[in-house]
Amino acid sequence: LENPILKGFPVFDLDRIEILKGPQGTLFGRNTPAGVIKFESARPTDEFEGYGRLAYGRFNTVDAEGAVSGPLADTLSARLSALYQRRDDFVDNQFAEDFPGAVAGDGADGFEEFQEFAGRLQFLWSPNADWSTLLNIHGRRLDGGSRL
Repeated sequence: LENPILKGFPVFDLDRIEILKGPQGTLFGRNTPAGVIKFESARPTDEFEGYGRLAYGRFNTVDAEGAVSGPLADTLSARLSALYQRRDDFVDNQFAEDFPGAVAGDGADGFEEFQEFAGRLQFLWSPNADWSTLLNIHGRRLDGGSRL
């Protein structure tokens, strides 16, 4: 089913990307006449595992991502994954204070800056080989300046 809330959710902790060509209306609804690009998140595992990644770039850009997964009981496992991204503004608006009614310092900076936290908590319950249930809990906080 269509989920408009998750369309803007950041992509992280992926297991695979599937490209399904041709009409996919039977599985994914009527708005898929040319196919589907499907992003599959990594699922909880029966073995303990985890990873972390950190990157730093221009304009104080920071990208951090990580996940930890493992069993909680014989038939229950969980996975916690998180993402942090930030970037300082990189647009210097030289004309903001030259317009009538402008206040000193009003709008001179703050374009394209952002700070974002996102997380996903998953529980996988597999009582037998024929049945499993996956519960996903998603959260996100995005603070940012104006986009150009």
